[in-house]
Amino acid sequence: MTITIATTTATDAGERGREFGEAWASEIRATWHQYERLFAAHSIDQGAVRDIAVRTLDDVQEWSEPHATELRALASGAGLDDWQVVALNTRSEVLTRSKLGVPGECSTVIHLPPGGGTPRTIQTWDWQHDMTDVKVVWRYQPRSDVTVKTFTEFGVLGKVGVNSHGLGLHFNLLQHVADGEGIGIPVHLVARRILDEATSVDGVEAIVRDTSVTASVALTVVAPEGDGFTARSFELSPVGVASLSLNEEGFVFHTNHFVDPGLASGERLGLTDEDTYARLKELDRRSDLFASDDFHARVEALVHHAEDGAGLCCHPGPADVPGDSWATQLVVGLELDRAGLVFQDGGPCTASQSGYVRF
Repeated sequence: MTITIATTTATDAGERGREFGEAWASEIRATWHQYERLFAAHSIDQGAVRDIAVRTLDDVQEWSEPHATELRALASGAGLDDWQVVALNTRSEVLTRSKLGVPGECSTVIHLPPGGGTPRTIQTWDWQHDMTDVKVVWRYQPRSDVTVKTFTEFGVLGKVGVNSHGLGLHFNLLQHVADGEGIGIPVHLVARRILDEATSVDGVEAIVRDTSVTASVALTVVAPEGDGFTARSFELSPVGVASLSLNEEGFVFHTNHFVDPGLASGERLGLTDEDTYARLKELDRRSDLFASDDFHARVEALVHHAEDGAGLCCHPGPADVPGDSWATQLVVGLELDRAGLVFQDGGPCTASQSGYVRF
């Protein structure tokens, strides 16, 4: 497995979308076909997928015209219909309609050292084990004075990332009983807009509180404040937004369930997948290891499997079925002192000191 690194130079949304779409057309189309199969495995009819995507694009047009323009241009460049690229960006919203249910994914840690200095962050990206070729790390400029680096999937505008203002973002999907009701803004586009526009945690809060969603997500952000940094995790759901601050030791941990008590009353995932609670407790137990300024040490702290009691490092199981077979496909951290990413393909238990890419 290798992760593609891509750069676009256009600052105009339409030009940027077309540039990326044309450069990576075969990869974007291949990613779309993999999601077609995934939606089918979850018994979601293609007509329903198209309907969701078409109506979503109308909402995105009102919410952020440049992002709607970029989606259309990317589709044109890749030789796909608009709705197909929008469906990639709404894959989380589409999967709320799943008849199988969608397990949890991803574990995130941010630590602010008590004496100041650069934040220490890390996250796993867990996804379908056979979707290894969808990954891309993309550097682009939403404006001439801003550069963004994001780990995402081909055709999806954003996910985990950092911008040149020193703001970084981690991404964990959640599930609420109200998910899937109506049409709203895709959570991946919320992440993308934050990376494009926000310079502070308050700026992130302004964006998320002004956005209606129909899937749930935890967007954990770290940004400059005064002479140092601050961090916060925002839990978004169709019924509201909650804000979670650092704990007393300077950590924010997140897995795939709601931590805010009010939103937790509508928890969906934790009712069927208790591993999300076990992972959160395990992250907290290993907090001293995650405080290390050595990224490899933080990666090694994630070497803990389901058979050990919590699947921080996830592997497919013998009873898995198509569309429900999970693996940790990436470990990634934010290096905010240089507005960069550090990452390695594969799970923590396969990582090596020589394998990290700094971008």
